[in-house]
Amino acid sequence: MSLRAVQRQIFCQYSRRSAFQGHRDRQLGAYLSLAEELTEPELILDDVSGLCSYAGMCSRAGGIRELTLHSDYPKARHIAIEEVANCNSGRLVAFDKTIGELIEPEFEPSIAVVEEPLRR
Repeated sequence: MSLRAVQRQIFCQYSRRSAFQGHRDRQLGAYLSLAEELTEPELILDDVSGLCSYAGMCSRAGGIRELTLHSDYPKARHIAIEEVANCNSGRLVAFDKTIGELIEPEFEPSIAVVEEPLRR
């Protein structure tokens, strides 16, 4: 069997592709039952520490907890929201305390393969 035939056989199995429908099944209730909640001036931060990938996306400018504590300052609130949006594991969720709505960036639906760093 040629190399090209092997590559086609390994990578072009369209049977798996047809099963994917692309629908998101977000169950926020299940997440919230596991989350520790931090309620501060402008933000409510929900945190499920067991989901952490240790990528350090929430450590900038004093860290997500410190920023949430000072979320009544516009710059701290803005950075806290960026850190939640950059959390690659889904550990962190932020709500706007004044209107009670989830703060979540809009993304095109996609699938990505991400290598998880070694846990210590």
